[in-house]
Amino acid sequence: MIQKIWELTVAQIDILSEYYAHTLDQVDKSFWLAVGFAIVGLIVYVLAAVSILKGVSASGSLIAGTFVEGVSGLGFYLHGKSLPAMADNSKQIDRMLRYLLAYALSEKLADDDKETALSDLINAIASEK
Repeated sequence: MIQKIWELTVAQIDILSEYYAHTLDQVDKSFWLAVGFAIVGLIVYVLAAVSILKGVSASGSLIAGTFVEGVSGLGFYLHGKSLPAMADNSKQIDRMLRYLLAYALSEKLADDDKETALSDLINAIASEK
């Protein structure tokens, strides 16, 4: 029974670790995509400014630049939203590892102390929010 719980816990850590790696990859991609759009938007604005200085109408370029900068802003917004998810995931992994460590250490205790330690560990897990 204990071995099965241990295996399930290790499997859960593997799942959380994979989720963390995937989330980190998505955060990285969203950031660099937003940076790319910001650079493209800036280039469009600069080209519009050059066109205006030459006396050519650049309202289309200004609209396009504004749209691209809006997409960039959305990318940065989504990047900012994904960071708390990563922090929460990291906390879950850390909590799980602490419980595994506490369990592993309790296995080394004498029977009376072991029973008390496992009882305290179960209560800590059950009462955590």
